[in-house]
Amino acid sequence: MTSVSRRALRFCTAAVVVLLAAMAAAAALPSVSRARAGDPFSVLLEERMPDLLAKYGVPGSVVSYIENGEVVWTQAYGMADVGSGRAMQPDMLLEHGSNGKALTAWAVMKLVEQDKVDLDAPVNSYLKRWQVTSDRYDASQVTLRRLLSHTAGFNIHGYVDYSSRRAKLPDPVRVLEERHILEGLAEALETGDYSSGRAELVAEPGAGFKYSGAGYTVAQMVLEDVTGEPFASFVQREITDPLGAVSIRWAWTPELAARAPTPYGNEIQPLEKRQLAVQGIGSEIATVEDFARFLVAAVPGPNGEPVGRGVLQPESVREMTHAQPATDGGYGLGYGIGRDVGEPAISHSGANTGWTAYYFLDTTRRTG
Repeated sequence: MTSVSRRALRFCTAAVVVLLAAMAAAAALPSVSRARAGDPFSVLLEERMPDLLAKYGVPGSVVSYIENGEVVWTQAYGMADVGSGRAMQPDMLLEHGSNGKALTAWAVMKLVEQDKVDLDAPVNSYLKRWQVTSDRYDASQVTLRRLLSHTAGFNIHGYVDYSSRRAKLPDPVRVLEERHILEGLAEALETGDYSSGRAELVAEPGAGFKYSGAGYTVAQMVLEDVTGEPFASFVQREITDPLGAVSIRWAWTPELAARAPTPYGNEIQPLEKRQLAVQGIGSEIATVEDFARFLVAAVPGPNGEPVGRGVLQPESVREMTHAQPATDGGYGLGYGIGRDVGEPAISHSGANTGWTAYYFLDTTRRTG
């Protein structure tokens, strides 16, 4: 086994797999593959994946493998639906959860490149629907850099989700105010049943790392208030479509749901597909291959394609993939920062109701 295969298996084993679809114990079906014939790592996973799925209680999964800065294969394992025995397919749509925080960071950096925002300016100078206030801390020290690196000092790790059948979701004001149950994102930053309380500063901005979905909600609101358009349409037009990650969307429709596996909870209980009211914290839906296609844009391509792939400047992406102040070297802008056998790497995990996801990319070897 090559050293790359050993590293890849180690991270797949620890995380169960690059991107997982649902949680419940089940026996694995044969894999469905777009892998290169005879690829050693593909063969290795073919042998090991049934045991991994059984060990971690996962009915099905999809893996994309990145080598030399490109997606070289995608392979599906196990079941998409336990009841019918439907096999998982490589092109199925899955939720990727907080892995999508990198998408939010890319969108903000696009605004930076367009001279519409400054990473180190007070976010209140951009917000129109809601303002950061605090009796204890200096709200003017809350910046986009600190929001995206989880060092702004906000509370609320994450938010609960809603039925995908719900016709109207709260807007960011309601999410931040926690009055979203009435109808809407600025109000959901202020109030009760959607999160653990009103979004507020619970630590001095810039003093340390505190993971916060509320912070990314504020970042989404900045983008929408500055551009005057919804988060999803901006990111799709400016980021994901130009990168060729064309399946990425932010809400389930009947058409999209028909292309997805069944999410599961404990005891193999099928769950309905859910949706978050705030897209910027991690509500994206995509094939694993398309999300991997977005990931490889953080490194040079196999044929001399630059970092950013022409969508962002290389220096913007390097800023995102390097550790930011007050993170103890562990977080960039939307990316977790670590090392693989001494080499720098980016990674993140995501978990929405019925879905678990993980990615890892060695930014020097361009393998993940």
